[in-house]
Amino acid sequence: MGEFPSTAGPAGRQFDFDEYDSKQIEYQQLAAQEEINASWSKYLNLHFNLDGSISGSGQDENEEKKQLKPPVVKVLIVDAKVRSKMDVGHTAIQIGNVVYGFYPMDENGNGIYGKSELLNSKGFMDKENIDKFNEQYLEDGITAITLNVSEAQANLITQNLEAIKKNPENYSLATTQCTSVACGALVNSKIDIQVFHSNHGDPGPSPITQIYTMSPTAFKEILLNGLNPVQSVEHYGGK
Repeated sequence: MGEFPSTAGPAGRQFDFDEYDSKQIEYQQLAAQEEINASWSKYLNLHFNLDGSISGSGQDENEEKKQLKPPVVKVLIVDAKVRSKMDVGHTAIQIGNVVYGFYPMDENGNGIYGKSELLNSKGFMDKENIDKFNEQYLEDGITAITLNVSEAQANLITQNLEAIKKNPENYSLATTQCTSVACGALVNSKIDIQVFHSNHGDPGPSPITQIYTMSPTAFKEILLNGLNPVQSVEHYGGK
């Protein structure tokens, strides 16, 4: 074996590669002495990680990473709230156990969104646990639409939502509201959302463009039109 200089590991630990190589040889010799014809050997299956830990899986680390599934991404739709018939509902995005939802700021602190707040107020991206979200909206009924996304797309969705959280636009039902923000975050994360259209008598699918005045119910219908990457649908709660 060639000689390698000693190097520092995590937390200042020193690793001597000559000593590491000698251990490798020792285990190979022990394995050769094993009178086992099966493919598994307790010696061959044991290896040292460079962080000083010992792993007995014998599985390549890159192969283990490939088997990790991307976080589950869901669009959560609240069609209508029983607390107020004037409320059009709510749209949020769930990534893993975290839910992102865009809201107007309760600027006067009275616990009720007034007309001025709904049409033009400071917006904010709320980030909460799914349990807290369910506690808030369960009695209204929630439709959870699981999307078929890659790990890269899931990461992009998170990055886009976090960017909105750090620098939110003003809230307005006519332009920037919970549904348009959620849909925009998906589209900007390379999620191909298609709608039916009719141009000059030629109906067919087309990428979504008009998102600003879309209601949660309309967005749900678009996602479930058979053109989009929907993996499953679940409805829970409600009266």
